[in-house]
Amino acid sequence: MFRRAVIAAAAIAALAVAGAASPAAAGGPPYVDNWVDEGGGVAQEDFAPWCVDVVDFEVRYSFHDEGRFQLMERRGELYGQSTHHGEWTWWNPVNGESLVVKVNGFDRDQNVTTNEDGTVSLIAKSTSNFVAHTAHGAEFIGAGALWLQLTIDLGPSESPDDDVVTSVEFLKGVGPEGQSFCEIVADVLG
Repeated sequence: MFRRAVIAAAAIAALAVAGAASPAAAGGPPYVDNWVDEGGGVAQEDFAPWCVDVVDFEVRYSFHDEGRFQLMERRGELYGQSTHHGEWTWWNPVNGESLVVKVNGFDRDQNVTTNEDGTVSLIAKSTSNFVAHTAHGAEFIGAGALWLQLTIDLGPSESPDDDVVTSVEFLKGVGPEGQSFCEIVADVLG
């Protein structure tokens, strides 16, 4: 999902610089990217603010995710959508508890707005089917939805590589038992 936002920022900048937003009338999406992404780090640092007031310990993560992203013009703005699948591992480095989440998902921009300061605000919905395993073998199986808001700064540079996601806010998220992802992390890893 975050990979999609960075791709979206780069694609929006590239299309804006090239003036290529109008080819959508030609029948196909103006931008398509098949991608593979992997990495990791500390959740509280990389996704700040992350699970504030719910998780009071450091959580590390690693992931491998792959998918297909498309960017299309709608109502004068560029909207993105992607399908993806992958595996995310979340763990508490102090007690060694871990949570492995296998995800098959669909992300779609719900509202895109170009702001007066040149940034782009996206409200996106990410729906996923997932299976989660803990080190003790417990499983959660179900579907979830996550709504988030991204503000993308296209920056003064003409290079899409200089684009940065300036803020991420999780508007709401629901797990298979009605609990938030942060509540699941606190329960399993705490």
